[in-house]
Amino acid sequence: MGVILYGVLLAHLVAYKEQYTNIGLTFVATVIIRILAKKTGDKDNADLVSLGGSALTVGEFAKLLKKVSESSFDGAAGTGSSGKGAILKSFETIYGPIMDTIKQLMDKK
Repeated sequence: MGVILYGVLLAHLVAYKEQYTNIGLTFVATVIIRILAKKTGDKDNADLVSLGGSALTVGEFAKLLKKVSESSFDGAAGTGSSGKGAILKSFETIYGPIMDTIKQLMDKK
């Protein structure tokens, strides 16, 4: 059961890697700029950078939630308007070759 859940998590991360990358980059850039602003001695500017960067990070997270809801579980099951959902496509990309290899090994026996 753990392997299946790990596979689903991995497929989710692969399907939405662009959004997670944007969230991570926005957060890291905010932290670095805040540290630099704080080193100059201006705490107010550091707090403003932190507030603005947090708002941008939350905005990127909202974009992720919107994309996930657009390709909801109906889309992942293949019944959505786009045919196969992003999660199912990435799951097939990851585990398709592995399953083909297992089938070939089973046919040889």
